[in-house]
Amino acid sequence: MSLSKYLFAAVFVTFIFAVSAFMVFDAYPSAVNTVKQSFSSLSEPFEADLFYQTIENSVYSRSRFRQECRILYSHVQAALQKRETRNFYYIKDLDGFLHPGNLYQALDSGTMSYAKRVARLKEAVSGTPVLFVASPDRYDYGRTRIQDGYPVDVVSPRNMDELLLNLHFLGVDTLDLRYSPLAEWPQEELFYRTDRRWTTQAAFGAFCILVGELEEKYGLTLDPRGFYRDSDNYRVVTYPESYLGDMGKSVGIPFSGGSEDFSVVLPEFDMSFEVRSGSRQEEGSFETSVLNLAQLAEPELLSRNSYDVYLNGDRSTHTIKNPGAKDAPRLLLIGDSFFTPVAAYLATVFSEVTMLSVSVGNPEDIEQHVLDHSYDYILIAYNSAGMNDKAFPFLKS
Repeated sequence: MSLSKYLFAAVFVTFIFAVSAFMVFDAYPSAVNTVKQSFSSLSEPFEADLFYQTIENSVYSRSRFRQECRILYSHVQAALQKRETRNFYYIKDLDGFLHPGNLYQALDSGTMSYAKRVARLKEAVSGTPVLFVASPDRYDYGRTRIQDGYPVDVVSPRNMDELLLNLHFLGVDTLDLRYSPLAEWPQEELFYRTDRRWTTQAAFGAFCILVGELEEKYGLTLDPRGFYRDSDNYRVVTYPESYLGDMGKSVGIPFSGGSEDFSVVLPEFDMSFEVRSGSRQEEGSFETSVLNLAQLAEPELLSRNSYDVYLNGDRSTHTIKNPGAKDAPRLLLIGDSFFTPVAAYLATVFSEVTMLSVSVGNPEDIEQHVLDHSYDYILIAYNSAGMNDKAFPFLKS
């Protein structure tokens, strides 16, 4: 190794230690109190990993300059032209899209258990059609350009394959959007560069495919003329460079390549809705009830979550009533945050859409909700990256 490389390595290590020491010094008093409270009644054996994690999280969360330190570190990563950050926790592909990394490429052994829970739910609702929907994967083996040797998550799609096979074996209807026209969209139209989730235009595309599938599979007449699926009846409003997704916020603006455009798809036709999303209740047009445009008014990019414009963000329960379609069926959607905007568009063709989100910290008791309410159709919809035991918190036995 040349002298210049030794010198650079020494400067870089000194920089990391200096920033870490500064954050510890700044957060020291309150972080100590947090650690003491967390381990006030320490039990045997001593949980070293948990202790270390608590200290690390406390120091970071209590530092007043955590965002500035993150941005500074992100500048260093970008200057080094690195393709990974945080020990391969996030990886940037050759087109600038961020991906979750996965150093432990082990298949999920619980996919049959998840499938059985869905099958039990289908049995519990006695005759109500249940359709499981898989959304496209961020990592596309045939198109995503990843630098050799970088451990992008290739296991989650295989877990979804296994789950869909098990569901088919158990007699549950499925729709795999990974093999639909939606999956052929260009990557920049299908997914945000800095966020795990698909674009709002892709969510609208998924709505169109779902309505067609429901009509064909179950003989419904939700949109016989295709009016609500005609993109000419909507307008796309774009907010330039107003969005930084969850991964972009985690790795910092410089490493993520900066902010990106955010768009909403708005109906050009008149339709009124009654919306309850968490504590928020609104009545009016799609733009004033289903959407919460106040989310876009937050001036600070790192604090703003533009995706929360749909149904006021990721809440435990969303209910959208369409008084103009009283004779239409009622739909229950159990899903992750990918499908929040999809639920919004489905409300145009159903009399009522209720979404139970599994992406929140304290989701509603899905099992009890299903047993206490009656719906005409039930969708269970996930992206493979968010599919785990917590995504199926119902009818475990």
